[in-house]
Amino acid sequence: MEDRFEIFVKEILRHEGGYVNDPDDWGGETKFGISKRRYPDLDIKNLTMDKAIQIYYLDFYVSMHLDKFIESDLLALHVFDMGVNSGRGVAVRLLQELLNNIKVDGVLGPVTNQALGYSMVTTNMVQAYIAKRIERYYKVSLLRNNNKFLKGWINRVYNTRLP
Repeated sequence: MEDRFEIFVKEILRHEGGYVNDPDDWGGETKFGISKRRYPDLDIKNLTMDKAIQIYYLDFYVSMHLDKFIESDLLALHVFDMGVNSGRGVAVRLLQELLNNIKVDGVLGPVTNQALGYSMVTTNMVQAYIAKRIERYYKVSLLRNNNKFLKGWINRVYNTRLP
């Protein structure tokens, strides 16, 4: 696995705890941030950290093309973290919403990457993305019993950093 991923996954695991099964958590049973809702055939209670790291690498880091795109490590880390916490498509769509004249489709590819490169010249994209994350969490906090998670989500955003 890549050095960049190794740094990122340590940060993700710092945010994600052990086993929880909160009835208000839409993801349901969760361990190391891996949820039963996203992985219904996985034995969440007995999930190992090594297996969770493998899932993060293949299903998030590589699947989101973070191994190929987004030169800024801190921005890539925030996109990765948002993908883990809210879904890969949501994470990329939030990024795309910050860019001009591109299709918001949830796919991080060459077009998004090129538009991002242009935007990085004039905009602090990390701060803009952080603001989008918080805006999203506020919206989600209004649904079901999610308000109890809002403070933790916002703390997560502000504490997502590189070593």
